[in-house]
Formats: sequence, structure tokens, C-alpha cells
Amino acid sequence: MNIPQSNKELVLRLWRDLDAANTAEIARYFAPNFHWMGMAPIHGLTGSEAYLAEFWNPFRKSFGAFWRETHILIAGLSNATPEGQGDEGQWVGATGYFI
Repeated sequence: MNIPQSNKELVLRLWRDLDAANTAEIARYFAPNFHWMGMAPIHGLTGSEAYLAEFWNPFRKSFGAFWRETHILIAGLSNATPEGQGDEGQWVGATGYFI
């Protein structure tokens, strides 16, 4: 299996655990120096515990029961240098709704 496909499957597993409120398993998905860049008034959070406590858990609680409907899930390898050389970065992006 190639790297982008593996990364998409990893994100899908993360979402399943987030949606199931399986917080004991969440930390394994994040790097120790994970930094989430969010919207105001939260802006940025560092670490999986901060992400869960200050964003995800309050988000879930405030909207009650909902589910994720993903329309597009894409992934790739970064080609982010001005010379067009890969920088060894990897990305996953998605669009959809919480219903």
C-alpha cells in the first residue's frame, strides 16, 4: 500500500475513535509535538490532551448527537519547495459535513 492511502486509512481510524468518544486511544494518533491550528477564539492547541479537552469534547457536547459525512478524502506527498523538490511532508484533506 502506498503512503497516501495508508495516511487516509489512519485518518479514518482517528475519526472513528473521535466519533466513538474513544479518548483513551486518541493520543496514539498524534505526534508528541502535535499543534492544531484552529479558529478563534481557540486559535492553537498543543498536544492531544489539549485538543480533546479544549476543542473536540466541548464541540461534541455542544452539538449533541451528530455524525460525520465525508464527501471527498484525498492525500498526497508534499512538493513544497520553490524548486519543486519534495520536502518529505505528507498531507490528508477532506470535505464533508457533520450532520
